[in-house]
Amino acid sequence: MRLFIAIDLPAEIKATIETKMQNFGPHVRWTNPAQIHLTLHFLGEANSEKVENIIEALQKVKCEPFTLSFLSTGRFPLQGAPEIFWLNFDDTSLGYVALRELQSQIDTLLRKRHIHLDNRRYIPHLTMARLTPQFKPKMLQFLKEAFLALDGTSFPVNAFHLYKSELTEKRPVHTVLHSFPLNPNV
Repeated sequence: MRLFIAIDLPAEIKATIETKMQNFGPHVRWTNPAQIHLTLHFLGEANSEKVENIIEALQKVKCEPFTLSFLSTGRFPLQGAPEIFWLNFDDTSLGYVALRELQSQIDTLLRKRHIHLDNRRYIPHLTMARLTPQFKPKMLQFLKEAFLALDGTSFPVNAFHLYKSELTEKRPVHTVLHSFPLNPNV
């Protein structure tokens, strides 16, 4: 099974995001709002023994709850034709610092258990849409404007989750395997 670790968003934040997902034509494939999450680590394929090892490691995370705030939008890749349209976080906030510390702590705990992790630089974001090669880059400004009202919107982070991802013909389906509440008494 394919695994990843992520933070889920409150239902009201997902509902607000969904209102921004307008019809920009066939070249913008929106992420299903119910599936939007903030990935902390993609783990790839794992058997049940590896899952237990991951859960044991993640139970050792020590982190207080925190708040994240949206700040802007962006795209991947940063140069050339855009392929992913994403929502960014305020990197000057204490919540952002806590997020980076949480992600780093998880990284350290998993590497100690010899869990293979991606070595790419971590860029916290929410994937809003995938853009086809036919997407016109000049349309990017209209996408950005649609999400501008979310700047400054905050939400609490009280837990993170280990997810299983199943690829279906239409879209991936994510299922929580285990939840890890953040401890306010750290």
